[in-house]
Amino acid sequence: MTNLIPRKPWTRGALAISASLALLACGDDGPVENTEPELLPQTISEDMVLTDIVPDPSLPDYVVTESVTLRATLRVDPGVNIQFSRTTRLTVDGENGGALDSRGSQDKPIKFTGEDKAKGAWDGIHFVSSTSSQNNLRWTIVEFAGDDAFRDGLRAANLSLDAGSTLFISNSTIRESARYGIEVTPDSALTGFSQNTFEGNFDYAMRLPAEEVGKIDRNSTFSGSTFEAGIETYGGDITSSATWKPLSNDAPIAVTDTVVVKNRLDLEPGTRILFDEFIGMTIDGENGGVLVSLGTEADNVLMSRLGDVVWKGLYLDGVDSNQSRMEYTTIEYAGFSEYDDTPKANLTIGGATGTSTMVVLDSTFAYSQGAGIAIAPGSTVNEDVEEVNSFVDNAAADVIFP
Repeated sequence: MTNLIPRKPWTRGALAISASLALLACGDDGPVENTEPELLPQTISEDMVLTDIVPDPSLPDYVVTESVTLRATLRVDPGVNIQFSRTTRLTVDGENGGALDSRGSQDKPIKFTGEDKAKGAWDGIHFVSSTSSQNNLRWTIVEFAGDDAFRDGLRAANLSLDAGSTLFISNSTIRESARYGIEVTPDSALTGFSQNTFEGNFDYAMRLPAEEVGKIDRNSTFSGSTFEAGIETYGGDITSSATWKPLSNDAPIAVTDTVVVKNRLDLEPGTRILFDEFIGMTIDGENGGVLVSLGTEADNVLMSRLGDVVWKGLYLDGVDSNQSRMEYTTIEYAGFSEYDDTPKANLTIGGATGTSTMVVLDSTFAYSQGAGIAIAPGSTVNEDVEEVNSFVDNAAADVIFP
């Protein structure tokens, strides 16, 4: 098996593997195609390009038998297939210069796969403190990983962005993970996200902080056999203006810890947000939070429960903006507990730090453990709120006024 060959930086990579290896020998009938993959080293400390050396796309060009750490930029050419043995992983070590530039094409996607074609066949790709602008996944498939979490505190996933890492991902497929498709830690970020496909992952397609959910585009595809085909957000603050969009195949945005909105958050028609038990969303008006939830008659925004539980509800805390508005939005199965001494409800309009206002039209408030809407002293809502909205089987009054 041929060793890695040093080259000058980015003439074709500092450590490049020559495509000429694809022709190993000549027989009576002409050149014989190479079918033997190269073995990747455990540490890559100089810039390297991986080229497509095995013509058969179903066969690996490179194999990983021991985990690989990148301490330089690894560029992967279109059509390359990298195969990982069990318990191995690819670590992109940003503190030591590691970056991964995987740019395939529509007709020649790059593939990171397991030797065994089954969920959990390898650990996956772990970006650690890697903020390089070279971090790209385009027309790239990452599959059959998620065997083990990359560190304590993370979930197993095909791909994890950790410790402030950044990544641009487009036209890529994340599939058949033993747990999550992608996990992003609170200090990490997606620098771009478009037209990606998630399929066959055991758990949620993505696990993200609330700040990152607005980056998920309308044209990505989420599919699977359960509601877990969608996105899980473990909460946190939304400090930049964001728009949450409906996911394909009615996949939900699952909220498993409290979300605090400190900028404008728009909810598009058809967006489905499911909250875990006791969990809610606070619109923090003192810090600039505003909610604009505009569904349509045919396609309501839905805020409901994650499983057979009761969630806390939606709370406007000191939101006095005239942008604050809700139309064709359904809020149901909330009212687990009260917000700041205001009676528990699906929607609470009030504030510990100030009063709130909201226009609420053509919306539905159902199955609350308290009221449909509770309004705190000093806060306001449109006068016809009871007439222009629907209320279904709430435990207390439809609307509680101060």
